[in-house]
Formats: sequence, structure tokens, C-alpha cells
Amino acid sequence: MSVWGTLVSRRRRCAGSFHCPQCGAEAPYDLVRARWQARVWRRSCPRGVAEPYVACRRCGSAFERSVLTQPPTDRDAFSVAFGDALLTAMTAVAAADGPVSQAELEAMATAIAHLSGVVLTPEEARCRAEIDGCDHVTTAERLLAHLAPMLSPAGKEAVMRSLLATAAADGQASAPVDAVVARIAGAMGVPPPGVAGQRGAGVRA
Repeated sequence: MSVWGTLVSRRRRCAGSFHCPQCGAEAPYDLVRARWQARVWRRSCPRGVAEPYVACRRCGSAFERSVLTQPPTDRDAFSVAFGDALLTAMTAVAAADGPVSQAELEAMATAIAHLSGVVLTPEEARCRAEIDGCDHVTTAERLLAHLAPMLSPAGKEAVMRSLLATAAADGQASAPVDAVVARIAGAMGVPPPGVAGQRGAGVRA
């Protein structure tokens, strides 16, 4: 009897959301159960069930199940820090060309909820944006430079898309906005996008 090769059958079950280390944000995941099989001539014989693993539905990365048991306080702390940095960066972009508009505030709140899981109303975003004497650009640079090593390329790209969505919300393109976006991109170590050429890019999963 000749035994050769292996086959893998996988069963996926949508299990919820978790903090994906690769995405750097909350994301939905599947719990995947794999079964290994051996090929015996023309038949497949079961050889056992592999340890279930977690597969991120956003980026496709696979992790051991222990990623789900990461202390919630750690995940919450990162989400809050990331949300704070993202809000500061978007505020800097929104304020670069004048008073922050309602459309910009709504774009900010949507992006923060989508990427960090932190729920923020437009009114709360406005209170944050109207803090007197705050250099939002410098603060955003500092916060995102600190978080950059913990963000994947996809996470950094998501930040930049959020900035572009905020810049596009009021339909105004300006050199000051481009300059702020470029500074924040530099703080994360990524090339600055062409803001004017990417209006309406939005925030995508």
C-alpha cells in the first residue's frame, strides 16, 4: 500500500471580533478547525484533527487561539491609545483649513468607531477639536510615532485613509491640509498620499 501526500479540510465558523495584531485594530475572525488526511493511492484516510486557529477576516492572517485570551485590559488600552491618536490626527487635518465642519466631525467619529472600536459622538469630537492651545499636529505626530511599531502596514494605511476621508468630508482641498497629512505620514514612516487626488477615498475595511 502506498501512502503519499496530505490533504487538509477546513471548517470555518464566524466567531466574533478580536484585536488583530496584524491589522492593529478590532476585526472579525473565524475559528478554523483543520483536519489532516493522508492520500492512500486513490483514497483519503483521516489522520487527525489539528489544533484550531484564529483567522482574521480582514487581513487573512492566522494566529494561535491564545490571541483571544489576551487580557481585555491590554486590548482596551491599545484601542483607547489608538483612538486618541487617530482622533488627534484627524482633528489636525480637519482644522488645517479652518473651523471643523459637522461633516468632518461625523467622518472622524465613523473612522474611530470602525478602526478602534471606541464610540465617539460628533459632539464629543467637537469638544476635543475645540481645546484651546493644543497643537494637534505635533501631538498627533508624537502619538502615532509611538504606536507605529505596533501597527501593521494595513493599519497604517487605514490611518491614512481616515485622514483622507476627513479631508474630503467638507469638499475642500488645500495646501495646509496636504502639509498636515504629510507630517503625520512621516511620523508613521509611510509616504504621504496625494490628498487632492484621493478625495472620497473613505474608510474601508
